[in-house]
Amino acid sequence: MTKGVFIATATGEQGCPLSILLLQLDYKVRILVRDSSSSAAQALRVLGAEVHTGNLESFEAVTSALGGAGTNVLKAAQQKKVTQVIYSKVARTGDHETFPDWSKEDSLAQYWFQKDYIEKTVRTLGFSYWTILRPAFFMQNFCYPNYDHMFPGLSETHTLRIAFLQSTRLDLISVGDVARFATKAIQSPNRFSKKTLTLAADKLSAVEIAAQLGAVSGKEIIVEYLPNQVARTLRKQGNGVVGAQIWQRDVDYYVDIDALSEYGVSLTPITEAQSKVSLNW
Repeated sequence: MTKGVFIATATGEQGCPLSILLLQLDYKVRILVRDSSSSAAQALRVLGAEVHTGNLESFEAVTSALGGAGTNVLKAAQQKKVTQVIYSKVARTGDHETFPDWSKEDSLAQYWFQKDYIEKTVRTLGFSYWTILRPAFFMQNFCYPNYDHMFPGLSETHTLRIAFLQSTRLDLISVGDVARFATKAIQSPNRFSKKTLTLAADKLSAVEIAAQLGAVSGKEIIVEYLPNQVARTLRKQGNGVVGAQIWQRDVDYYVDIDALSEYGVSLTPITEAQSKVSLNW
């Protein structure tokens, strides 16, 4: 009997590669998308996905697609007697109270509260098998169309402006690797059940990132470190990207990459995860 898999936000950065991989492995894949006429949704339909239109805020749409923002997926899955749930969001979820200068009034407080609440819901709703994946920083953030928002100036001047120290090392993961971990969990539910895995493939400094991006793009990438005072001023003014970089610098994802080797997933370095085409700059 073919195993059925439901993927929420299947045209997104994590959902799309997972959908493709599972379809290639002949799983019956149901997906929920906002716009079923989009090129991404149509491409998945051609590959064999069963496409449902709706959004995660609609419990009815999620239930129909299963037939899943966060708890709607889980509650609908519970109602439909789904036996296995895999939730993927971000490293350090649940650790927010240990962050330096943590405050409930912090601009990102609700972000961390929500992620923590959903993880706790996954663990307590009574699913036979559950796995939580916590990826670090996506390598695809250096690619089109993300780079304009995440790293202004990277495509035009080939300058990586970043609020790091020279000693800062960033944990990085490809969305393809996240999809492979999720697939492994689907294939081996007993082995992965009740596990929380923090994911990264590389731990690189800004200079090392620039060198690897340069190797892929064929362009020389210059690193420009934002002075701490400038970075903190930008964060105070509402610059969320710089705020995230300060968090990465001062808090860190703290991924134990070596601990992932036991799961049999080949981790992908930047130079293999990206190409000139995917970078598109």
